[in-house]
Amino acid sequence: NQPEMYTLICERWERGKDEANASTLARASSARWRRRAADADADVAPSDASQPSVSTSSLERLSNADGLSPMLFAARSGFKDMFEFLLNRTCITEWAYGPVTCQRMPLLDVDTRQRKGTGALAEIVANGHLDLLSIPLIQELLQRKWDFYIGRLFYERVWHTLAFLITMTLVHVTSYADSGSDDTLSAVAQTAKTAILGVVIAQIGAEYRHRKHMSGQSAVSVMFCVTYLASFVSRVIFHDELRADAMLAVSFLFAWFYFAWLFMGFKSIGHFVIMIYEIIMDDVRPFLSILGIFVVAFSTAIYVVLQPTSARSVRDFSGQLATCFEWLTNGGYEGGVVAAAERGKVLMGFLMAAFTILGAVVLLNLLVAMMGDTYAKVSENAVAKWRLERARIMLRLERHIPTPRRDRLARGVWIVLDGARFLQVQLVDGLTSFEQRDARD
Repeated sequence: NQPEMYTLICERWERGKDEANASTLARASSARWRRRAADADADVAPSDASQPSVSTSSLERLSNADGLSPMLFAARSGFKDMFEFLLNRTCITEWAYGPVTCQRMPLLDVDTRQRKGTGALAEIVANGHLDLLSIPLIQELLQRKWDFYIGRLFYERVWHTLAFLITMTLVHVTSYADSGSDDTLSAVAQTAKTAILGVVIAQIGAEYRHRKHMSGQSAVSVMFCVTYLASFVSRVIFHDELRADAMLAVSFLFAWFYFAWLFMGFKSIGHFVIMIYEIIMDDVRPFLSILGIFVVAFSTAIYVVLQPTSARSVRDFSGQLATCFEWLTNGGYEGGVVAAAERGKVLMGFLMAAFTILGAVVLLNLLVAMMGDTYAKVSENAVAKWRLERARIMLRLERHIPTPRRDRLARGVWIVLDGARFLQVQLVDGLTSFEQRDARD
């Protein structure tokens, strides 16, 4: 039965204390947990708040070689049955009246910054476990944090970023900051330019402090800061205007990409941003590798046929690469090139026909089909993927504020009993408020 499985976990964990043993045990017991989930609460869950908390049991005090408790190990490994069982086991029923039940869930192993090291929520989000993130109690915690303080922090970040981008654009598309005049506009532009440089330095410092939690959004932020600083150094120290402007152009791209990343936090348009990201990473990136091989192969063949040995050079060949790519975007076959060929017209006609069929027909239609397939897959899990990306944004915002301020902002998220923090949840017919809202939507 369920208590015997729990005892077996404790004994094996104390004996082995390594991840391999825990992993083997989790896989072996997962099927049994699934069959006995119906009577798990009746066998092991405390019936009222006066009973001792399960968090004081030996299971909660154990850790493996990586310093992970059983709950943290299940969260990192993605064992939903094991994690959900342990999570429900820690919940304490405070009172029940008809269909309404009030429970509290200890946050020591679940929430971020509750103990030294990591929390189950951070492990779930970092490893992208959509099934664990969809557990109602986890979603209840995330929604509570969003409603009380993270939502406000998010909207502040969006408006601050937008104001920064508008200021940066106005400074660099006008000449007031570099005019050297003494008028008011020039003074304001020079002050704004100095402020932008200070914000960039502060941002790259913040990214360095949180380098252990590097994400895609962090990488885009770092690239923006690096390219902007490179532009500043090239302009001020090396007096290289062309290189400075090139770095500035790249930094603008990264800055607006970072702003677009923030749109993943909006439910209405977040899944569209996720879909674009998935298409670029899953479809366009491998397609470009195949396209590169294709263009190089046909460019080499066509160049060798068109140019005699004495007329060949690396510069001309690089021009042929660009020409072949242009042919591909224009539809492929170029009859004028075949007609103007001074040698090998028959072979050139064959190469052009093969280039058109394989490139303009097969490869481009393959890319369209791949994008359609990715769109269908993302649409199936659009809400789950949006929740994951919003959770990542939430944890990133939390990491960038001091712990004392975070605790002040989050006072309404949890209750404190005997120095321990609990998430208090009200269930109606066994459903959390998150599940009730989800059912209405």
